[in-house]
Amino acid sequence: IFMSVSAGNEGPGCGSVDSPPALEPQVFSVAATDSNDGLARFSSRGPVSVGGASWRKPDISAPGVNILAAYPPGGMRRLSGTSMASPHVSGAAILLSANCPCLERDNERIQAILQASALHLTPPAGEARLCGNDTPTSVPNNYFGYGRIDLVQAINVCTALCKTG
Repeated sequence: IFMSVSAGNEGPGCGSVDSPPALEPQVFSVAATDSNDGLARFSSRGPVSVGGASWRKPDISAPGVNILAAYPPGGMRRLSGTSMASPHVSGAAILLSANCPCLERDNERIQAILQASALHLTPPAGEARLCGNDTPTSVPNNYFGYGRIDLVQAINVCTALCKTG
């Protein structure tokens, strides 16, 4: 099972990815971006520190601001949150598996392709204090992870990969 989870809506402070399962190193956690690929102010940031160990989070980003979503009872509503971003990543994983059968049930390769093909986004300009060991040009980083998912690029990568092996 490919596990994509919301990083949380506790931003903008560093170290605000603080709730399970998003803080787990093996879980693919997702930050929220706006329509201009900016990090949503509410989106939680890394790093995560537990039991003396520290690691970078989130892993990737996806649109999560003003997203049109189904809303009970039978309507639609525009919503914002990392819970609007995470389904984009789950959908991308499903589409990769459907378009590239050699990736079926290979969650590690799907995650690697999503990260490698992401539109690299760097820490927001003008941040007074960067999170963790980030620099202004760090990719991955504690804001966007590897960047915003780019499904077209991911499918191009997986198609080439599946043709060769």
